[in-house]
Amino acid sequence: MTDLIVHIGLQKTGSTTLQDRVLKGISGYLGKTAKHESEKEKEADRLFKEFKRISRLPFDESGLSSTATYRARQLIQEVRRARPGIKRVIVSDEFFSTPAVGAGSNASTTSQSCLMPCCHACQIADFLSHFNKQALTDGQVKVVLVLRNQPDWLASMYSQISGHLAHASQSDFERRVDRLIKRRDHYVFWSEWVDNLNAALGQENICVLLMEDMNKTEFWERLFNFMQIDPANADDRIPTFAQKENVRNKGEDRWVLTSSSGNIKWAKMLANRHFPVNWAPRLRRTLRRASFGYNRVINLMSSGRDSEVKMTNEVREKILAYCRASNVDLKAQICRDDLGELGY
Repeated sequence: MTDLIVHIGLQKTGSTTLQDRVLKGISGYLGKTAKHESEKEKEADRLFKEFKRISRLPFDESGLSSTATYRARQLIQEVRRARPGIKRVIVSDEFFSTPAVGAGSNASTTSQSCLMPCCHACQIADFLSHFNKQALTDGQVKVVLVLRNQPDWLASMYSQISGHLAHASQSDFERRVDRLIKRRDHYVFWSEWVDNLNAALGQENICVLLMEDMNKTEFWERLFNFMQIDPANADDRIPTFAQKENVRNKGEDRWVLTSSSGNIKWAKMLANRHFPVNWAPRLRRTLRRASFGYNRVINLMSSGRDSEVKMTNEVREKILAYCRASNVDLKAQICRDDLGELGY
């Protein structure tokens, strides 16, 4: 029997460092990592990407499609051939907590939808439930979910997507928070994630951790025990992650906004629309420079951008009031006396 342990994120909860500095090199880990140095790691990355592609395929209440089921079973056979005798396989990617799961190949691969004018439900629970029943017939799918208090998570998410926002600023961030609350978006109700996963896979197969606990030994003991990682190999991995600094969080509830790569993208699209690529390159380049050009478009679209956003007490309380009922349920789900001191 081979178990499949899936770490699904969330985004902005230390996933990348966990993958690169804790999970990389562990027997049975398939991905993702920033670099693939050996042939074994490249093979693991190929298998991981196939699992990710399967998760994108549309499914419904009746289960996975025949194509997805066939590919999933083929993948499991490949994993067993590549890792003979392995008792568990670990997959880690914050992609699995995004709306792209089950939504086709062109869906968004980030959770930024929670800050956009659209609402998405948690799809990963249903996908893993179907995968467990239709493909992993002699094993068990298990899930690791790392959460973060909603105010800090939203601010960190906004910081990450700010490069794709024309007018990223404090006022824009607060408008998006107001919009999220007004449309009753359940994406940030963490207790619903836990409920969905428990219902799909069973409570004993779900490990819920809090990012705020990463400096505690209990966090790592639970993680390594659940992922069936040899404690003898764990001690050297913990400090590198626990001491990782957040490059976007400036402290004092401030987050740096990234450069406006989105504005450059839109400027290029606008220029290409007026001067198609099949024009003679020199003429095209000359005309583009003679008109409003990239810089003018970028300056126009970047007006009002800020260099950082601040989680004010007013905004924090507004988010916590919206999530209060969910956080009360979460406290009971994970058997904690108080989450308020952690920002929930």
